[in-house]
Amino acid sequence: MQPAYNIKQPQFQLFDKVQNQVICDLFIHLFDKQVAIELEKYKIITFFYGSQPNIFITDQKDSVIDSFKTGDMPELTRPQNGIDFRSVNRGTFDFDHSESLKIFLKNKFAALNNTIIDEIVYRFEQNNVEIKKKLKLKYVLESIKNEIDKAKTYIYRQGNSVKKISLFILTYLESNNDITLQEFDSVNAAWQRFISEKADQAEYDKLYRECVSAVKKKMEYLNRSLKHAAELEDLKERKRAAELKGNLLLTFKHQINIEKNEVILKNIFSDNLENMRIKVNPNKSVSENAQIYFNKYKDIDKKLLAEDVKTNTLSHEISILSDINNKLNAVSSLSELKRLYKKLIDLNLLSMTTSSSNKSDKQQIAFKHFVLEDNWHVYIGKSGENNDELTFNYAKKQDYWFHAQGVPGSHVILKVKQKDQVPPHQILEQVAGIAAANSKSKHSATVPVIYTQVRYVSRIRNAPKGTVNTRNEKTIFVEPFNI
Repeated sequence: MQPAYNIKQPQFQLFDKVQNQVICDLFIHLFDKQVAIELEKYKIITFFYGSQPNIFITDQKDSVIDSFKTGDMPELTRPQNGIDFRSVNRGTFDFDHSESLKIFLKNKFAALNNTIIDEIVYRFEQNNVEIKKKLKLKYVLESIKNEIDKAKTYIYRQGNSVKKISLFILTYLESNNDITLQEFDSVNAAWQRFISEKADQAEYDKLYRECVSAVKKKMEYLNRSLKHAAELEDLKERKRAAELKGNLLLTFKHQINIEKNEVILKNIFSDNLENMRIKVNPNKSVSENAQIYFNKYKDIDKKLLAEDVKTNTLSHEISILSDINNKLNAVSSLSELKRLYKKLIDLNLLSMTTSSSNKSDKQQIAFKHFVLEDNWHVYIGKSGENNDELTFNYAKKQDYWFHAQGVPGSHVILKVKQKDQVPPHQILEQVAGIAAANSKSKHSATVPVIYTQVRYVSRIRNAPKGTVNTRNEKTIFVEPFNI
């Protein structure tokens, strides 16, 4: 039987020299996060701190002969010479005036993390007692030691996000108004809570980034598209100007004597009655010249109507995304964020993660969607299964169903605003045109389209999804309306 994947097993061998060596001694420097293992001929020195934690193999004279990572080994600290900052009575705090406290601490206690250093520096600077620096530092370290000895653990949160966990009080954080503190009697209880909230926070941050990125990307696209649609306003204005000139030519038809390629007429359709210069063809009659102006933008009507639909749809989608964006800015919990995430999936702006165990959740249905004049919403199926979902699961019984007659095509649903509301005839024509454009007859000049309410549409048993029976349908002949 052949394996599913022919992948060579990984092979990795590290530090050949120390194999089969007997461990003679072991030093664990708790306060420096350093472990030293003495072997018969070699030593293994491990550092768990710094920008590059590393493992070194040395000889008995501490000369490096191999390492896990490249780089120099920090200066070795012997157990008997190590300085535990909590043992303030044994420590040597030769802190002089020319050195900053932060640099001193980093040099003296290499394994101290930034949180501990920030707290020591903050307490040191807040201590206004006029004493020597090394005595003041000793006092600060002693106060931290006393808090650690109380065996309390503290979790700090900023807003709803967990920020730090500590064995002593972090006064530098408490100076912020939006920081809250929770005290625990057990390290284990605090650590479990901290890890749990960190996991939730990591999920929150991931979902939030994905949501913000998806909304931003879609908003940029919609605004670019809306800007393009707005540019067509100039075509509308030119069409109105051309029709005005045609109407003026017909109005003064019997008073015009075309001798040149231009006539000047008073604009009787304006309150100012200003004069208008109108270019004409001297070889044609006044009526023919007027017809030229009427025909100039005749073919633009459908394009302008389609662009109006696009503009309405884009504005509607921008409104929805703006609302989601506002909610994202104000979101305060993971459950609330998950609802917004689900909303973006429903809008087809995010994909369902493969980790979802619910198969039906992965089959999120997204329909093509347009908004006609007066806020009439139209939804279009994209496949047999999609058509079935649109008609029988998404649409309401009172909505209107459209389909090109006698040919394969999309189910098209016109949502009605109120029960028993009858859409205007021009809306029915536009939706029928959309159904024609989304069918096999999309290249025909005129297409018969049937429509009825969804309540009169039913599935056909054992037929492919999207195949239906209809009752009480009406037929309307329209030109395909491509958007």
